[in-house]
Amino acid sequence: MSLSIRPIRPDERARFLQRVIETTWNDLPPFQRAQLTPAQLAPNVERIVELLMAQGDNVILVADTEAHHNAGQVWLGEAPDPYTGTRRGYVYDLYVEEAARGQGIGRALLLAADEASRKRGDTELGLTVSARNESAQALYRSLGFETERLNLSKRLES
Repeated sequence: MSLSIRPIRPDERARFLQRVIETTWNDLPPFQRAQLTPAQLAPNVERIVELLMAQGDNVILVADTEAHHNAGQVWLGEAPDPYTGTRRGYVYDLYVEEAARGQGIGRALLLAADEASRKRGDTELGLTVSARNESAQALYRSLGFETERLNLSKRLES
């Protein structure tokens, strides 16, 4: 399979945003999904994307294969370490089209994000993954990502 990674084009921005909304929806815990619809979630995600895009250095890369144009995307942002202040890259979103999964596209996108992060001087690369997304966790671990913290929550019934 021939795979190329390139910067996003302006005409792909709407598709980028829809994918971020989809990833966010898929990663919501069940109790939050019970309170929302994807349509209700979309404006909140759009607002967050705008805020994050206004902060720091953002890179959005897209993967093309001969069989699938724009098969996936990775959004690399910047999240300085709050304790040390060191420059830290942060993968805000990784998305691969369902039909293109299992072909190494996610891995290639993460490696490209890693390279972009190093080139701009980041000392670390972080990301967050849903506890339910075991395949993504396996991919991240295979690329050297380690668990730093576990965020736990519980539903409070009134």
